[in-house]
Amino acid sequence: MISEIPDDVFGGIYLDETGNLVVNVTDVDKSNINSICKTINDQKVTYNIVDKSLSYLENVRLSLVPYMKEYNIAVLDANDVTNMIDIVLYSYNDKIEKLVAQYIDLRYVNISVLPKGMSFETTPGYANDNCPPEGNYMAKYSESSFETSLFETYLYPGLRIIKGGYAYTAGPRYSDREFLTAGHAAYDSSDTHFFAAANGGIIGSQHSYVFGNNGDRLNAEMSPQSGLVLPSTNSFFGGQSTYSYINVYVTGALIEMHGAYSDISEGGILAINQSVYLADYNKTIYNLILASYTCKHGDSGAGVFSRNALHRTAYNYCFGTQSIGVFTSGSNVSSYSYFSQN
Repeated sequence: MISEIPDDVFGGIYLDETGNLVVNVTDVDKSNINSICKTINDQKVTYNIVDKSLSYLENVRLSLVPYMKEYNIAVLDANDVTNMIDIVLYSYNDKIEKLVAQYIDLRYVNISVLPKGMSFETTPGYANDNCPPEGNYMAKYSESSFETSLFETYLYPGLRIIKGGYAYTAGPRYSDREFLTAGHAAYDSSDTHFFAAANGGIIGSQHSYVFGNNGDRLNAEMSPQSGLVLPSTNSFFGGQSTYSYINVYVTGALIEMHGAYSDISEGGILAINQSVYLADYNKTIYNLILASYTCKHGDSGAGVFSRNALHRTAYNYCFGTQSIGVFTSGSNVSSYSYFSQN
């Protein structure tokens, strides 16, 4: 198992272009890596020898986080695949190399500048915007007219919800009484209640949230007077499958986001454990996963699941909740997206 590899040996894990599992290690002999990495969950594993352990790179990343605002840093990442520190700048400054060189040899650093016209944005919509008809997501994936009426009783992932004039997406079920959505909803409006977009009734209220050091997610507690309840299991509208939460993230894994505005948007994990500085909030958000699926404003809080989750009867996982889109000026569809870990 990966947990058996010492921290000073483990250099990262990812799926390559052909779907093979690859483990980066710094030393073969030190941990008898051949026996440990022969198989993981019945999947054959290959390994690469790299110079730096992932724990070393992560410590470098965390050391640089306090400088993100001052040095115009948009993104920091300890890259599992390339065994390097990736730095994306909002704008170039000639002091960045000197800063980074205090923590790591610049041979292990990749510095780039965000292309002109691109921006990092959280993805709430507006309560009065031009959204697809209410229930569109659920009706599209339901299997009978009976199921189409279920959204009047049950709150499933993908339903459009309103808070303080902004629109979000109901994320995965967290417990019998709570569901998840975006943590930045607590910052966008002082209103603590969530409303059903269909009829304006109160669904529930903000219970707890994180937006910063521990990611971007909010626990909302259902209101007994709402007329809506959560399903008894972690299930999808119109599907026969259920899901469980996962806390292991592998670059290259195939996923999909269930957004109220985007419906199901497919993609893959591009990088894990990134830190992103959001100038609009003057905050750095940790524990973000970079993904290739696209999103729209209004998808904030949407659940991110295993690929084809509605049609699989087993091994469905919830990876987290939609947080940020990276948009090109003039486009309402992101080029790529970030979601927050569970």
